[in-house]
Amino acid sequence: MAQSLASLVTMSNLGVSGDIGGMTFYNSAQGKVIAFPAAPPKEPPSSAQLVMRQRWRLAMKTWSNLSAQQRQTWRQAVTGAGLKISAVNLWLWYQLYRDRATMATIERQSGVTLPGL
Repeated sequence: MAQSLASLVTMSNLGVSGDIGGMTFYNSAQGKVIAFPAAPPKEPPSSAQLVMRQRWRLAMKTWSNLSAQQRQTWRQAVTGAGLKISAVNLWLWYQLYRDRATMATIERQSGVTLPGL
């Protein structure tokens, strides 16, 4: 399974990097996708890592709890403000940093009032 995943990813030219399905992927300087079996961690996660992982899980859960219309409003704000990130990336950033001043600027630039702030 892992080898077929590696073949699929390397042939797809997706620009994937990181660990997926027991494999580690990165892009070489020559533009090739390199894949190898993921190494197991040498130590268990620290308490700080566990806290951050929980924050990420909660942030993603709150995104999936938004209605389709609310997620579409976030997409409109991203497009309207000319941001080069996805709506979910903006949501995650806000959930992790709670920078209301930046969000107010995005609302003003896009002309969209963002739900869930």
